Formats: sequence, structure tokens, C-alpha cells
Amino acid sequence: MPFRARIQGESANGLPGLSEGTDDASLLSPGRRWIHVFVIGAFCVAAIATLVKIPQVFQAAQPERILASKRALEPARFYRVDARLLTTAAREIPRSATYAVVGGDPGRSLLAYWLLPRRRTDVHSSEWIVSIGSDLQSLGLRYARVVRVGHGNELAEVRR
Repeated sequence: MPFRARIQGESANGLPGLSEGTDDASLLSPGRRWIHVFVIGAFCVAAIATLVKIPQVFQAAQPERILASKRALEPARFYRVDARLLTTAAREIPRSATYAVVGGDPGRSLLAYWLLPRRRTDVHSSEWIVSIGSDLQSLGLRYARVVRVGHGNELAEVRR
């Protein structure tokens, strides 16, 4: 060690009071040896647990595959509209028809989007009525047919 001054009692290996043949383990008291064994054991257990968990973490990180039809109906859950009402209305109401929505304030904007290119009009000039929890009979109209879509939702074709 050319640049370091030797401390009195320092050995050739650079550690104070140690000779060349002394190993570090012989310097530890029995209690300290158990702490070292415990720390090394805990490290090994943590390493094994990490290696076992890595495949599960990567699997959980993969995006869930959702069908396009199901993904398109996700806004219905946000607006608390029965998705069956959307699909049934799109299937039953002709694309060139007019419709009106009664009841279900949160679902009106979603229905307007979902039922495009159908035109939304007022109740008395529309060809179809979409009822979200409302009573169709209270409108005073006659209907050619009524399609019930569960939970108080109905589609009605107005008889002209």
C-alpha cells in the first residue's frame, strides 16, 4: 500500500489486529453467527418466493381480451342501462325509423348514440317508443306491438 500509512497493529491484509490466516467467521460470536444464518436464509426464501411469483405477475399484467361487442356495451353499465335494451332496440327499430325515449334520464344520451342513424323525436310524432322504467299506457298512444326487455324496459311500435 504505497499511499497509505500503516497504523500500528495493522496487519498486512489491511485489517487491524488480524493476521493473514484468520477468517471472518471465526471472529463472530455464536449469537452473531445465527443472525448471519438467519439473514442468509431469509434472503434465500425471499429469492425463491420472488421466482415463483414472477410468472403470475406477468400473467396478471396482460390485458384482458374483450370482444368488440362487449366492449361497445360497457357505457351501458356506466349509465346503468340494461344492455339488453340497447341490443334489442337496435335490432327491432328499423334504421330509417324515428323514436322517442320516456323515462331513464341517464340513459337518454347513450340511446341517442347507440340507435344512430335512427332519429330521435318527440313522443307524439315518433314511430317507436323506448321506455326506461316508465308506463307506456300513460302516454295515451296505441301500439302495434310491445317488446318487453326485462326490469321495466319496453319498446313499443306506435300504431298510426
